[in-house]
Amino acid sequence: MLNSLISRRRLIASGTLAPAGVALSRFAFGASMQDTSAQSPADPKATLSVVRAYLGSSPHTLRPLPYAENGFEPVISARTIGFHYGKHHRAYFYNLHQLLDGTPLAEASLEHVIMQSHDQPALADVFNNAAQAWNHNFYWNSLSSVTTKLSEKLRAAIVCKFGSNEALTKALVTTSGLQFGSG
Repeated sequence: MLNSLISRRRLIASGTLAPAGVALSRFAFGASMQDTSAQSPADPKATLSVVRAYLGSSPHTLRPLPYAENGFEPVISARTIGFHYGKHHRAYFYNLHQLLDGTPLAEASLEHVIMQSHDQPALADVFNNAAQAWNHNFYWNSLSSVTTKLSEKLRAAIVCKFGSNEALTKALVTTSGLQFGSG
């Protein structure tokens, strides 16, 4: 049991870009927010201009996984992926639809909903569900059942910052093990 948890953590730590997602979200929310106090919090146009193009424009739909649910066995079981994707991730979209039904944000992209609802206490549930839906989209698309090699540019950056890919993996495993909800 312990070995399978360690293997799963190693896969997640070395195979995802969660730290990049955290940094990206901090940059997007912290560096690009403008004063919108004079604008209506329900108006999606209020922050459309501050959403960076590289964040994308995701619809409010649960997209199909880019691989088979059993594509990571035995490290992550099809049952685990099915539960996490089919129930947990789906619930964020369901809740978001319920919260946005009949509002101007119902037609906005997922990224715009996140930007509009961030730091808005009246929209905390909207933000939580939209951000978790986006986070899970990012997570699923960060995994690959095919082993890939690092680009030379990324490898050089990792060696410069951590000394080696193995040192980065160790740092990610250590850090992710200390995070709530890391598995």
